[in-house]
Amino acid sequence: MNIFEAVDKNIRKIRLTKNQWAHIRQEHPDVNNHYEIEETIINPLKVLYLEKNKSAYYKYFKHRKDPAKYLKVIVRYLNGGVCYNNTLFEKYKMKGQMRIYYDDEGDYLEIFIGDPKSHYGEEITDYITIFKDSKTDEVIGVGILNFKERSKDLREIKLDLPVDLAILPRNLD
Repeated sequence: MNIFEAVDKNIRKIRLTKNQWAHIRQEHPDVNNHYEIEETIINPLKVLYLEKNKSAYYKYFKHRKDPAKYLKVIVRYLNGGVCYNNTLFEKYKMKGQMRIYYDDEGDYLEIFIGDPKSHYGEEITDYITIFKDSKTDEVIGVGILNFKERSKDLREIKLDLPVDLAILPRNLD
């Protein structure tokens, strides 16, 4: 029996069965509202295509009291049916000493947390890049193109440490 059947933006029918819901509740007790899963599938903030028949749907739920506010729903498509692989709330946090670099000519701001280490960047929008540790894939920095253009008042920039970032990863493998 289905708890819900939703249609995603690619017009695929995705079902959540009672057995799948029981598994999600047992493995991820912080996911306690199947309506949030349905809303994530119907109206995601982002969809990442992980493999041929596997996608990750993301949605931000600001009302949650828990600091983990992004719901990630991984869906595997099997012969017209759907199997949920994983559903959980995630939070991205950087801790350590902050290093800030600004290139005035290119209007580009970089912020790194922690000791310098080998890293790579992933563009998450046309103007934001996240930087990840090459060994651990942990988020260690962020770059913002056209920073002045996107900032309302450069005289007052407030940051609370440790820094909590609301950044979606591109690859989840």
